Amino acid sequence: MKHWRLRTRLMFAYAGLILLGFGLLALLSGQQISQGATDDYERNLVTQAGLMARALKNPVESYLDREEEHEESEANGDQTTLVQIVQDYAQDLNAQVLLLDRGGTVWLDTAGTVIGQNLAADSQIEAALQQQTTSDIRNDEQGVPTVYVAAPIMEDEHVISVLRLAAPLTAAQELVFQRWLGLVGGVIFLAVLAVLASLWLSTSMTRPLETMRASAMRM
Repeated sequence: MKHWRLRTRLMFAYAGLILLGFGLLALLSGQQISQGATDDYERNLVTQAGLMARALKNPVESYLDREEEHEESEANGDQTTLVQIVQDYAQDLNAQVLLLDRGGTVWLDTAGTVIGQNLAADSQIEAALQQQTTSDIRNDEQGVPTVYVAAPIMEDEHVISVLRLAAPLTAAQELVFQRWLGLVGGVIFLAVLAVLASLWLSTSMTRPLETMRASAMRM
């Protein structure tokens, strides 16, 4: 009975130490995974914004030229095409897409909530007007963590419009959740191995004691 108590204590001690180590490692890894997923999502949106800005150069330029020439019917046709293109981008990225003029005033909004508003004071818009693509993560008006990215739409090294994306972090959080599931699964698997290893260690350490006890009993 004492032999089994000693083996049990040793097994729980080894298993506890191993599981504690795995738990701390999983916690640190999980934090890095969460931050890494968020950073990856933000970088991806910055890349997408740059690609969209280049793809929208011709449609935006065509629409603005029509407006300046006061060709309303053709401008309306160009705007319809442009709106459809931008709406497709917004749906693919699950983001709100804005197009702003060189003064920072919104003239196209896929959500239809800020058309006509001037956002020149926004740090990302201000940087885009200076021909820079920047991003930031902050809460929107409803308190939802959101990634904001703004990129300039250029023509002959001049800014003709600004593209801004606003995407909630839900997609990144879903990715974090999936990675956490994988991490938890790995920890559970290692925990089973740790229990088996601790059982083997405790048995191997108590076997000599058992042999000595048997010899003493025979004597």
